[in-house]
Amino acid sequence: MDTPIYLDHNASTPMDPAVIDSMTQTMKEVWANPSSSQHVAGNAAAMLVEEARVSVSKTIGCRPQE
Repeated sequence: MDTPIYLDHNASTPMDPAVIDSMTQTMKEVWANPSSSQHVAGNAAAMLVEEARVSVSKTIGCRPQE
């Protein structure tokens, strides 16, 4: 076997390439502070954070504010 087996996924886990691509694209396009939603760029970031909360909450079966 040429590739070693990595057994420390508790410390870090390799990311799926699709996740890396999505994160990279988002960081390039929506770079503002989501807590500063009084301007257009911050509001766009805040909306993405909220969409992520809703998506994750549906996946794990909880409310977005949890």
